[in-house]
Amino acid sequence: MYFEDDLHKTEIKVQCKSTGFYDNPWPWPKCVKSNKILNNPKTNAILIALFFSANYCSQPMQKPDGGARVWDGNLAYGAEVIYSCGPNAMFKTDEGLKETIVSHCQWSKLWSQDYLPPCESALEFI
Repeated sequence: MYFEDDLHKTEIKVQCKSTGFYDNPWPWPKCVKSNKILNNPKTNAILIALFFSANYCSQPMQKPDGGARVWDGNLAYGAEVIYSCGPNAMFKTDEGLKETIVSHCQWSKLWSQDYLPPCESALEFI
Protein backbone atom coordinates (compact mmCIF):
# COMPACT_ATOMS: atom_id res chain seq x y z
CA MET A 1 0.00 0.00 0.00
CA TYR A 2 1.11 3.56 -0.64
CA PHE A 3 0.29 7.20 -0.05
CA GLU A 4 -2.27 8.41 -2.53
CA ASP A 5 -0.33 11.54 -3.53
CA ASP A 6 3.12 9.96 -3.92
CA LEU A 7 3.97 6.38 -4.82
CA HIS A 8 7.42 6.57 -3.21
CA LYS A 9 6.49 8.30 0.06
CA THR A 10 6.63 5.96 3.04
CA GLU A 11 5.95 8.32 5.92
CA ILE A 12 4.74 11.78 6.87
CA LYS A 13 6.07 14.05 9.61
CA VAL A 14 3.64 15.61 12.10
CA GLN A 15 5.14 18.30 14.35
CA CYS A 16 3.78 19.22 17.79
CA LYS A 17 2.95 22.94 17.98
CA SER A 18 3.31 25.14 21.09
CA THR A 19 -0.49 25.03 21.45
CA GLY A 20 -0.26 21.33 22.28
CA PHE A 21 -1.85 20.30 19.00
CA TYR A 22 -0.18 18.68 16.05
CA ASP A 23 0.42 20.50 12.78
CA ASN A 24 -1.67 18.13 10.70
CA PRO A 25 -1.22 17.84 6.94
CA TRP A 26 -4.27 19.05 5.02
CA PRO A 27 -6.09 17.30 3.64
CA TRP A 28 -5.35 14.44 6.00
CA PRO A 29 -4.77 11.28 3.95
CA LYS A 30 -7.21 8.41 4.24
CA CYS A 31 -5.61 5.35 5.76
CA VAL A 32 -6.36 1.66 5.77
CA LYS A 33 -5.64 -1.19 8.16
CA SER A 34 -1.88 -0.91 8.69
CA ASN A 35 0.12 1.89 10.33
CA LYS A 36 3.39 2.25 12.20
CA ILE A 37 4.16 5.11 14.62
CA LEU A 38 7.72 6.15 15.48
CA ASN A 39 8.19 8.64 18.35
CA ASN A 40 11.16 11.00 18.42
CA PRO A 41 11.35 12.48 21.95
CA LYS A 42 14.22 14.86 21.04
CA THR A 43 12.18 16.79 18.46
CA ASN A 44 8.74 16.08 19.97
CA ALA A 45 7.68 14.87 16.53
CA ILE A 46 5.85 11.76 15.50
CA LEU A 47 6.58 10.00 12.24
CA ILE A 48 3.62 8.07 10.98
CA ALA A 49 4.05 5.49 8.26
CA LEU A 50 0.60 5.02 6.82
CA PHE A 51 -0.34 2.74 4.00
CA PHE A 52 -3.00 3.69 1.51
CA SER A 53 -5.05 1.91 -1.09
CA ALA A 54 -4.11 1.76 -4.75
CA ASN A 55 -4.93 4.56 -7.16
CA TYR A 56 -7.47 4.16 -9.94
CA CYS A 57 -7.95 6.05 -13.19
CA SER A 58 -11.26 7.00 -14.72
CA GLN A 59 -12.47 5.28 -17.90
CA PRO A 60 -9.90 5.51 -20.72
CA MET A 61 -10.62 7.26 -24.01
CA GLN A 62 -12.90 5.58 -26.52
CA LYS A 63 -11.45 3.91 -29.59
CA PRO A 64 -10.91 6.05 -32.68
CA ASP A 65 -13.58 5.88 -35.41
CA GLY A 66 -12.98 2.68 -37.37
CA GLY A 67 -10.21 1.68 -34.95
CA ALA A 68 -9.82 -0.56 -31.94
CA ARG A 69 -9.13 -0.36 -28.21
CA VAL A 70 -7.59 -3.37 -26.45
CA TRP A 71 -8.23 -3.14 -22.70
CA ASP A 72 -9.04 -5.69 -20.02
CA GLY A 73 -11.23 -3.31 -17.99
CA ASN A 74 -8.56 -2.68 -15.32
CA LEU A 75 -8.53 0.89 -13.96
CA ALA A 76 -5.78 0.44 -11.33
CA TYR A 77 -2.36 2.06 -11.39
CA GLY A 78 -0.26 0.46 -14.14
CA ALA A 79 -3.24 -0.65 -16.28
CA GLU A 80 -2.65 -0.52 -20.02
CA VAL A 81 -4.83 0.37 -23.02
CA ILE A 82 -3.68 -0.13 -26.62
CA TYR A 83 -5.31 1.87 -29.43
CA SER A 84 -5.11 1.33 -33.18
CA CYS A 85 -6.65 3.15 -36.15
CA GLY A 86 -7.90 0.10 -37.99
CA PRO A 87 -7.03 -1.44 -41.35
CA ASN A 88 -4.70 0.58 -43.58
CA ALA A 89 -4.48 3.54 -41.19
CA MET A 90 -1.99 4.77 -38.60
CA PHE A 91 -1.77 7.51 -35.98
CA LYS A 92 -0.10 10.68 -37.27
CA THR A 93 2.27 11.83 -34.50
CA ASP A 94 5.12 14.35 -34.30
CA GLU A 95 7.48 11.36 -34.54
CA GLY A 96 5.79 10.06 -37.69
CA LEU A 97 3.15 7.39 -38.29
CA LYS A 98 2.52 4.86 -35.50
CA GLU A 99 0.51 1.64 -35.66
CA THR A 100 -0.52 1.77 -32.02
CA ILE A 101 -0.73 4.21 -29.14
CA VAL A 102 -0.34 2.79 -25.62
CA SER A 103 -1.71 4.56 -22.56
CA HIS A 104 -0.99 3.61 -18.92
CA CYS A 105 -2.87 4.49 -15.73
CA GLN A 106 -0.40 6.64 -13.80
CA TRP A 107 -0.09 7.10 -10.05
CA SER A 108 -1.63 10.57 -10.51
CA LYS A 109 -4.89 8.79 -11.55
CA LEU A 110 -4.50 10.16 -15.09
CA TRP A 111 -3.87 8.18 -18.25
CA SER A 112 -0.44 8.77 -19.80
CA GLN A 113 -2.09 9.56 -23.14
CA ASP A 114 -4.82 12.18 -22.78
CA TYR A 115 -5.71 12.41 -26.47
CA LEU A 116 -5.39 10.31 -29.61
CA PRO A 117 -3.62 11.79 -32.63
CA PRO A 118 -5.57 11.73 -35.88
CA CYS A 119 -5.62 8.59 -37.97
CA GLU A 120 -4.18 8.80 -41.47
CA SER A 121 -4.24 6.41 -44.39
CA ALA A 122 -1.10 4.28 -44.47
CA LEU A 123 -1.64 3.19 -48.10
CA GLU A 124 0.89 4.37 -50.59
CA PHE A 125 -0.71 5.52 -53.81
CA ILE A 126 1.14 5.00 -57.06
